[in-house]
Order: sequence, then structure tokens, then C-alpha cells
Amino acid sequence: MAKYLLLLLVSILGAATSAPSRSCNQAYSVVDYGAVGDGDTDDTQAFKDAWKDVCKSSSCSPIIQVPGGKTFLLQPLTFNGECKPDQIIFQVDGTITAPSDPNDWNCHGNKYCKQWITFDEVANLVIRGSGTVDGRGSTWWERHSSCKGIGSLGIDGENETVEDVHVSFVVFTETTNGARIKTWQGGKGFARNIVFENIRSEGARNPIIIDQYYCDHKHCTEHSSAVKISNIRYENIYGTSRRKPAVHIACSKAVPCTDILLNNIHLEAVDDDDDDGDEPSAFCSNVQGHAMGHVFPPLRCLS
Repeated sequence: MAKYLLLLLVSILGAATSAPSRSCNQAYSVVDYGAVGDGDTDDTQAFKDAWKDVCKSSSCSPIIQVPGGKTFLLQPLTFNGECKPDQIIFQVDGTITAPSDPNDWNCHGNKYCKQWITFDEVANLVIRGSGTVDGRGSTWWERHSSCKGIGSLGIDGENETVEDVHVSFVVFTETTNGARIKTWQGGKGFARNIVFENIRSEGARNPIIIDQYYCDHKHCTEHSSAVKISNIRYENIYGTSRRKPAVHIACSKAVPCTDILLNNIHLEAVDDDDDDGDEPSAFCSNVQGHAMGHVFPPLRCLS
């Protein structure tokens, strides 16, 4: 009997040691899928094909690579989940660019065509790298100066949720908004567990802004429901603001913002003839949270 038990133990150990281990960080370069990267050739299909393989990869944390030294022209596209890996890394070291003319956008029935690049039902996504994502925004500004905001939470009373977002090492250069969370009045759902850190503002008009009162016309009444905003962290954000207030956190009386943290913030006014004054200010209402370390301009509503 002992002999058979010993043979069984040896068989189990042999099976355990011979089982293949799950690899991590397997790389999928878009160039290997036919992307040219000359800035003129449409590389959309190559990105789709690379994503398809990444999404079904057996690697625990595969990497889709956008190599440096190249410019990849992309039409509007959607990267769909739900994916098999525990995490997906989108490594952008080159330049991803949209068509230069809005008339050249090719939607092919894409329901998200109002957005250029969409990640839908993708969990645990990490976007990193030293590259550039150029949406050619300046070509749209004069065409749609009165358009509604895209991507706002809670439009038409919808229930929408966003959580576990980490934004780091970003430079906002003369943008309208920087680290922003915007929700429509009357919406439902939540935005939580969001981190903005290690950010530089170069003349952004609203470097730090939470707007729970968003409305697309002048006369709006406050609603009793709102998208719940909680556990939001702003850290190590510095630079210049083109307008006052440099920090604007406006939350609902009915559904206040909670667990808001500002740590090591320093925003000066832009030094030119067009700014609103020498000293920036900060505004906040219906906010619960803390200010730590150096915070300028100071927020009186946060302890």
C-alpha cells in the first residue's frame, strides 16, 4: 500500500512541476499587425487587430505597443472588452493622431463616432508611455463652439458610473480645463476613486474643477438628484491658471462631494495682459474633505 501511495505522490508532483506557468507582459506591437506609422496611412485596422489578440491573450498583463519615432493615423475606433487578461497595458511611445480634417472622419456605423478613441467595458487598463495623443482639436474649435459637452455624466437623468481612474504625469497647455470632473444636474450614479497627480498646468483656464451643476443653458434649477462624487484625490499639481478661480469645486446640496483631498497644490496666475488679476482664487461649496501640505490658492472650506 505504501508503494502505491508513493507512486501517486510522485505522479502528482510531476504533474505540478510540468504544468506551464502563465506568462505576463507579452508584447503586441501594432507594427507587427501592419501599422505603417508614416502619419498618412490609415493604421486603424492594425490597431483593431492588435487589440483583438491582446483582449483574448492568455498573458496576465499583455502590452499593446505603439513604438516611438512613428506617427499613426487613426480613424474613430472602439477598443471593446470584456477581455481575458487581468490587466492590459497600452504603451504609447510614438504619436497617435486623428485625421487633420473633420470631414475625413470615417465612422463605419460606429455608435461612438462623436468620440475619437473609446475604451468600452475594459477593466484594469493602464495607459502609459512617452508618446503623444494628438486629436487635432484646433480643427474642431470654430466648427462646434456651441456644442454640448461630450462624455458628461448623468445627462438626461441617466445612471452612469466611473471609478478607479488614475491620471498622472500630464501637462495641460492652454487648455480650457485640466483635472476636471463634470456631471449633469439630475443625473444618477457615481464617480469615485479617482486620482489626479503629478500634473503641470501651463495657462489652463480651469486647472482643477469639479462641476456637479453642469447645465447647457442659462436658466437651470437645482435638482434633488446628482451623480455622487467621492474619494477624489488631487496631488502634486502646479503651474499657472489663466482665470480665477484656479480651483473650482462646486457640489450639490442634495448630494455633496465627499472625501475630497488636495495635497501639494500650487497654481499662480498667468503673467500677461489678458489675465484676470495678479492672484488666483479658489472656490468650493458643499464639499467634505481635507487639504494637506502646501495648497495655493487656499480652500477655506477644506480643513
